[in-house]
Amino acid sequence: MYDLRGYGGMLSDEGRVTAFHQAIRAAVKPGDVVLELGTATGLMAFWAAQAGARHVHAVEPDPAIALARQSAADNGLAERITFHQTVSAHLTLPERAQVLIEDMRGAMPCFKTHLMDVMDARARLLTPDAVLINQRDTLYVTVAESQKQSAHVHTAWDGSRWGLDLSAAAKLAPNCYAKHRCTPEEVLAEPRAWAEIHYPTVSSPHVRGVVELSVTRAATAHGLALWFDLELFGGFRISNAPMEPKHTYGSAFLPWPEPTSLLAGDRVEVRLDAVFTGGDYEWNWASTVRRDGQAAPVVQFKQSTFQGRPITPQSLAKKAGGFRPRRSEAAEVQRFLLDRMDGTATNAELAAALCAQFPQTFPTTAAALARVVTVVEKLAAE
Repeated sequence: MYDLRGYGGMLSDEGRVTAFHQAIRAAVKPGDVVLELGTATGLMAFWAAQAGARHVHAVEPDPAIALARQSAADNGLAERITFHQTVSAHLTLPERAQVLIEDMRGAMPCFKTHLMDVMDARARLLTPDAVLINQRDTLYVTVAESQKQSAHVHTAWDGSRWGLDLSAAAKLAPNCYAKHRCTPEEVLAEPRAWAEIHYPTVSSPHVRGVVELSVTRAATAHGLALWFDLELFGGFRISNAPMEPKHTYGSAFLPWPEPTSLLAGDRVEVRLDAVFTGGDYEWNWASTVRRDGQAAPVVQFKQSTFQGRPITPQSLAKKAGGFRPRRSEAAEVQRFLLDRMDGTATNAELAAALCAQFPQTFPTTAAALARVVTVVEKLAAE
């Protein structure tokens, strides 16, 4: 979830908002029903209404949707926009939409449930001939140097300066996906497209690709820089490439386990695999550096964000198909509250009941009320 400053940063990205504004004006026709996923504070929904949409359905789980509702009223658009504070997977519409607007990406479009939500919307919420504002993402990769990322991955975990062994964390750090924008000067190979996402037809949330990169100058490489080139309806585009103007999205960086000296002409085979699992993406990347005149690879790395997470035997056991789960006390507390959230008890009454049932966990009414409010905000009906 973003705060208001984060949403303001999105609106301040002139390149982003201009491209979307132009694409929406080109796509929306008078009388269209429009669906926007991730409306945030409502700007793109307002543009769709101004472009002549008969009705706009704007979806946003964040409380920022209250600001969107108020702004719609302030601009005389409230009658033509329905705001849904939910996730799109739980949404039903009275009629299918002819236009889909969404910008739910992070540094890459392989971000949380983005692709799943687009595919679900196409199947359930859009007409067969609907226009998608996002048309195509082309994903690029190159080899890059980055002293900043090397410091985070390698220098930070060198405990020798304190006489300590931090190798347990040092082994995991190179497997962490980072949001980092390289400069054009840090790019060491001609970028190559490794995958493409065509939004009107995409049928899988998983994104995979293999490319070979040709190193253009001698330098020390620290990992792989990734970015997208987004084509919008009408041919408008947004790119977060190092050589393009900076955008609010940032860019992605996949580090290597060790700094690696490269020569001009070296070839780097890169395999990338973004796998959707558990509501977000696990990244796997393999890099092989080959040099003319050498039969054996200079280096070979195989990495995964799965290997970058501290994992205990207990947490692994819970993922196994044969695990027999029991409710924790936190689950018992939530179940206790849900059983009593029938519209008859106030928050204060629920807190008092919680104190009586779980006195060790909630020794004060204030502590119990805080838990009640957390559950109510997340799970209570509107």
